[in-house]
Amino acid sequence: MITQDLLNYIQGEIRKGTPQDIIKSNLLSNGWDEKDVAEGVLNIQTKINNDVPKPPENGPVANSSFQKSFIAQPIISIEKLNIKTEPLNKPIAKKKLFIVLLPILAVVIIVGAYFGYGYYVANQITFGGAVIKTIQAFSSNQIKSGQLSVSGEFTSKDVGNNFSDLIPLVGVQQTVNKINDVSIKLDYSSIIQENSDKNIETDGNIAGSLKYSIVGLQSTTSAQEFSLKYKSFADKTYLSVQTLPAITSSFISPDIIKRYLSSWFYVSKDIINSYSGPFIDNVSSSTIISENIKNDIIDFVDKSGAFIVLDKKLEVAGNGALVNAIYFKIDWDKYSDGLIKISKDISENLNINYQSSYEDMIKNEIQAIKEFPVKNSVFKVLIGTDGYIHGYYSYSDLLDKDNNDIGSLKINVIGDNYNKLFVIDRPTDARDIKDIFVDISNLINGQNNTISQTDASNYSKARVVIQDLGNMRVQGEIYYNSNNSYAGLCTTKSDFTTTINKIKQDIGNTVSCFASSNKWAASVQLPGTTYGYCVDSTAFSNTVTSPKIGLTGKCN
Repeated sequence: MITQDLLNYIQGEIRKGTPQDIIKSNLLSNGWDEKDVAEGVLNIQTKINNDVPKPPENGPVANSSFQKSFIAQPIISIEKLNIKTEPLNKPIAKKKLFIVLLPILAVVIIVGAYFGYGYYVANQITFGGAVIKTIQAFSSNQIKSGQLSVSGEFTSKDVGNNFSDLIPLVGVQQTVNKINDVSIKLDYSSIIQENSDKNIETDGNIAGSLKYSIVGLQSTTSAQEFSLKYKSFADKTYLSVQTLPAITSSFISPDIIKRYLSSWFYVSKDIINSYSGPFIDNVSSSTIISENIKNDIIDFVDKSGAFIVLDKKLEVAGNGALVNAIYFKIDWDKYSDGLIKISKDISENLNINYQSSYEDMIKNEIQAIKEFPVKNSVFKVLIGTDGYIHGYYSYSDLLDKDNNDIGSLKINVIGDNYNKLFVIDRPTDARDIKDIFVDISNLINGQNNTISQTDASNYSKARVVIQDLGNMRVQGEIYYNSNNSYAGLCTTKSDFTTTINKIKQDIGNTVSCFASSNKWAASVQLPGTTYGYCVDSTAFSNTVTSPKIGLTGKCN
């Protein structure tokens, strides 16, 4: 629907000289209908053209853009506004006028200087120059602290039909084929700073949600949400899970979940370094990027043609700071070539063995992006008056194979509060994360038939089996919706029986399974124990004294 607000916005942007494609992109990225936007732009452009009066035959022609915009402005007389004026020819009146205007003039000069300086600085640095300056500032400790936030949102209808063929892995394709509508949201925020001992400290949050519907099922599943907090220091990293997806209760006892939610646990530096130490050492030894990489980045961003700048404009960021917004589009072929070249040089700089398979991976991913059906894509990077990058934003509408709108993809990255001093406190009641595994093994069995704490292999296998059994609950419902019955569930070839065979292959124990027209149950003896784990059509999911299923078709 075309509203007056829409028309006012379009008219204001056209008078400022904003290109029409940028106006349309901004409106579409904020949810306006494409047809309304196109019609609104046409109406305003027609109105502006019609408002310019025809010149007299022998008179002057108002042909400048300044004259046209000036002619189109409404003229309101002082008399119509009913403002009384008095002559200011007396000295005292002039003095009063000067006193009144002086602070106004000062404010105008300060504000003008602020915006003028911001515009000058922001336009003196290129996109690539801002990338280099930001990287060097962090690597050389010119920026010692800051806040980073990243958010992403993906929504789509009919996922299986529209996107499964873009996924190279057959197993994943089969899973995606069963998904109808989906909504995924991810949010990350963190404080990062260098302390007085030259060590990095962080304090952050990670949260996400997944909402989807399965092909053939009437209702959409409830949103599966998770969130956790973390803090990292030189010697330890602390983790606290705040929420877990509801589906977790299908393979982890609610008692275990309740026991550990919101509690703090720590992982020692030695454990972390055993996985990431070599890479961290390489990065730490190359804190200043080489001239070769610097030139690569400049060439890639500013000269390769991979990033095509469409517009530059001053904007006010969410924190009130003045930033230069650079709108651009991407040439994906040139992007792929440039990314491969930079990857090679960075690998050499960090003493990492570069493999040709990296190039194939990059090319395959870029090809998938190129084939991704999108329109109205908007890319924007924010550069502050300090010359550093302070944000990135992208938005795209998703299309199906017939070019119908089916969803959207949004990504937003913000860097803020550079060199601000933060206080990051350590949790005082944290436990060693290894305690969780000991406690879980004790909680799984209420009759002291616990998995041996020294038998890590059996414990690991048991966790996988419990997860597989949880997946069988979903597979059983899919089978029912296809056959209107559970009969044959345990023997008919399907994802359900594939999982049964997988469990048998993984641990050597046979799954006990029962299915009738209206109910089913499956149980298996966990490795290293004398008891079983059972799931059934009543949503039961827990340990049982005997791994055998009786004729009742229920776990308990």
